[in-house]
Amino acid sequence: MTHFDGSTTTKSTNLFALVASLTAVIGCVLVLIGWWLEIAAFKSIVPGLATMKPNTAVAFAFCGAGLWLKQKTGIANRAIATACASVTFIIAFLTLLEYSTGIDLGIDQLLFSDAANTATLHPGRMAVATAIGFLLLGTALLLFDIETQWRIYLTQGLAL
Repeated sequence: MTHFDGSTTTKSTNLFALVASLTAVIGCVLVLIGWWLEIAAFKSIVPGLATMKPNTAVAFAFCGAGLWLKQKTGIANRAIATACASVTFIIAFLTLLEYSTGIDLGIDQLLFSDAANTATLHPGRMAVATAIGFLLLGTALLLFDIETQWRIYLTQGLAL
């Protein structure tokens, strides 16, 4: 699979993927720093609204890293990208499993405690819609390397 064929569309797409990847990773690092140092402004995109949960930040970071590495050539880059996509998928799957079964697997507060947020039934847990989004994005990144014509439509549809 050639990602750099020199066309303007390919260059634009690769640039967009790079910018999206870097934005996701940098933004999520800031969110995690906010949780670590208890800086409320870093935990929420808009002050006063819900905070981005640590697992959400981690999943975004792995999605961003996976997308960036999928643009690179080489077996090692592809393997790491697949691992990033797998981590994203697993976080989302386990979160949805927690919601559907009512079982607390303890992944919601694995990195940081969200004890200050007592207004929610599941402190530290990303929303169902967020978990579904990450499940779809993780799946799209996992299917990225399949060499079939329908793969393009499927991965784009899942990502959308």
